[in-house]
Amino acid sequence: MGLIPAKHAVLKSFLSSDPPPNKVLETRPDAYSQRGIHLREDDGLVLYLPPQNVPKGVKPQYEIVLHRPTTETLHQMYSLYRATTQEEAELKFIIFKDKIPVFIEVAKEMCNVHGLQKLCDILTEHPSWTLAHLAAHFGLHDSFNDPRVNCYLNSSEPETGMSPLQVAISTQNLKTVQMLVAASCSLEHLDNEANSVFHYAASTTKEIIGVRPPTTEKCRPSYLRSDF
Repeated sequence: MGLIPAKHAVLKSFLSSDPPPNKVLETRPDAYSQRGIHLREDDGLVLYLPPQNVPKGVKPQYEIVLHRPTTETLHQMYSLYRATTQEEAELKFIIFKDKIPVFIEVAKEMCNVHGLQKLCDILTEHPSWTLAHLAAHFGLHDSFNDPRVNCYLNSSEPETGMSPLQVAISTQNLKTVQMLVAASCSLEHLDNEANSVFHYAASTTKEIIGVRPPTTEKCRPSYLRSDF
């Protein structure tokens, strides 16, 4: 008997029309004409207050919305995250505000539902990643031509200590690794567990292991040297 209510609850959840709070949705300005603004960034990210007249039984929601630049469109917006508490909404807004607007300006191909979903998901998993870590993860090597990304070329992510080059090696994106090495990205960087870029490369491919300036050959661990 106890299983029946549980099954009904699962079915109700499955059939619910409400999308998950972290699902990126395309939306329009008229949906927010009656919503107050709690936080706003000049580059288009807004945290909206819950609607004033919430139906009984419905939890009020704070909503993080990305406005596309008016030079591109007046009507296209994206709801990035919805939260039932102000604290949760503010924490997520802080993670997004310095990265998402700039990143989609640099990498315009990411400014769509699919790209923004991937961007929001990876920032939820790695909230302290810099723009360079993001560009390395997604293999957007051209983004490193922008000084707003390139300035983080040798940055260290606090949680793991990984550098953008180590992220690129982990994703096994050969072209991005080649670009970062050619840009004189540090090959001496160690993560929080004292793993070097060579340790990361050891578990990848022959091509990535071979992307090293000739002057580094002497300092490479013997197990990574090769006569390919």
